[in-house]
Amino acid sequence: MDFGNLDIGSCVIDGFSDQDFGSDALDCLGNASGEPADMDLSHLDSGTQGFDLELTDAESAIIRLVEGKIAGSRGRAAATKSEKIYITHEDFDEGPERDAFLLIFGYAEHLFESPDRTPFNADDIKKLNALKFFFCRNDDALNFKDACEVISNSIRLDVLRLRFMLEFWMRGWKIPALPWNADPLPSRIELMAAQYEGVTGIALAREAWFEPGIDAADLIERVLDDRDESVRNTIKTAFKDLVLNYVLSIQDGKVYTTGKNPILEFEDKLNDPTVKVRGRLANIYWSRKF
Repeated sequence: MDFGNLDIGSCVIDGFSDQDFGSDALDCLGNASGEPADMDLSHLDSGTQGFDLELTDAESAIIRLVEGKIAGSRGRAAATKSEKIYITHEDFDEGPERDAFLLIFGYAEHLFESPDRTPFNADDIKKLNALKFFFCRNDDALNFKDACEVISNSIRLDVLRLRFMLEFWMRGWKIPALPWNADPLPSRIELMAAQYEGVTGIALAREAWFEPGIDAADLIERVLDDRDESVRNTIKTAFKDLVLNYVLSIQDGKVYTTGKNPILEFEDKLNDPTVKVRGRLANIYWSRKF
């Protein structure tokens, strides 16, 4: 595969895919270590990481909508201890909370109604409006933030949006660049990305956040942005480290800001002879990554 200006055609990596950079033998990308750089990150709020938190019931319910697993009627009394309970609109009394949940339900249905591997249809107005609902600020209409605040003030929009990004990666979707009023890169991701070449890591994560599925070569060039060519190796180093640490995930040359990726992490562990892996992929929970 020709990587053009990425200058890694002769590298031991055969091509960008969902298992890219599973090895540290990547000297052709700038001798990056895959380890965070020693930096003073005191200006960033460490409390935004929240890695010890699991999803609330409301967050889990919204994730189920993203996954296309819309639960039907069920009674809590009939559930056994082994069953995971997810809330649905039936758990809300008629009123603002139920209406907010149904609003999210409707937009999620528009966005994810197509089969998993169907390319994203950039001409589908309903899908584009759903993207705006979930990712953009809007003073003239209700958006995702408004609906979540009606349901619960404990819902973390950034974590849910990252789960959307992971879904885009799994589907291999190339999403049109988000409009000017899209909410910014989450602060928890800025904190993570800053560990890899500072502002360069943040710039890579930000560009991929605003255009999920951006081509890897285009991402490198966009961050380079007419700066001196000597900066290119720094960008490559940051890019490789961000992918090694799952802040960025790649699918067929397309890049997504995912923050965490338990699927790739599990695959890497399976391929690492020094790591003993017990259990199944189903036991690697995305929600426990935040």
